[in-house]
Amino acid sequence: MVGESPTPENSGVDTVPHPNGSAHRPSDEDVFARYPYIRLDQVNIDYYRGLLAHG
Repeated sequence: MVGESPTPENSGVDTVPHPNGSAHRPSDEDVFARYPYIRLDQVNIDYYRGLLAHG
């Protein structure tokens, strides 16, 4: 919705299912560790988080 703050339900970022049935959204630390040579910022970190989640 317009003007609505992002939440895990509406952030547009998918989560990775774990074998135990729970979902895991990669943390900022996970993203920084996986892409150490990418200049990550508030604008692009969710893009790379999605790559990590689906990769």
